[in-house]
Amino acid sequence: MWNIITIKGIVLAVMFIITFVCSMLPIVFVRHIRETHDSGRRSRYQVLLSLMSCSAGGVFMGTCILDLFPDVQQQLDLLMDQSSAAQSYPIAEFIVVFGFLLVLTMEQIVLDYKEQSLLNQNVPETIEHFLLQCPRFHSNHVVLHSQLLTLNITTFDLPTLLAAACVPPSRQHAVICLTCAFLRKTGQLPCL
Repeated sequence: MWNIITIKGIVLAVMFIITFVCSMLPIVFVRHIRETHDSGRRSRYQVLLSLMSCSAGGVFMGTCILDLFPDVQQQLDLLMDQSSAAQSYPIAEFIVVFGFLLVLTMEQIVLDYKEQSLLNQNVPETIEHFLLQCPRFHSNHVVLHSQLLTLNITTFDLPTLLAAACVPPSRQHAVICLTCAFLRKTGQLPCL
């Protein structure tokens, strides 16, 4: 029969491999999301990306519940025995759950603050800001930029996007069409 240290080592190695694979695979899916123009395939990639993130988080949660929690409970029981204190309240469980909720709350506060600060910037909505810098449409900017790169257009500025300036004549129509598609996807075409 195997001893406990060997079993912990095997479980640790398996959890590391699962976590590593689940945290590295999203890089492949992010690249596919950026390169895919079909919205159906893009949404499937995003669902797979979300599932892999949840799986990686589940491995960390499993580590907490299966390994760290029993160690906390064992150490607190040892401390209570040494101090001769009677314990009727589940202190170890409270500490673990409180720590988890504290981290979760702090993360949500930071994410909410970050989102609000990006949305509430008092930047005038000019055509230049919208087409080149607006953080609300960052993913659309990335897609447009990658589409222009496939046409060997490396300049990402207003004259290129609006007038196809400095673009070979054979590609000018494609650049204007991509800019119009960007405006339609973001719902900003009527605003012009």
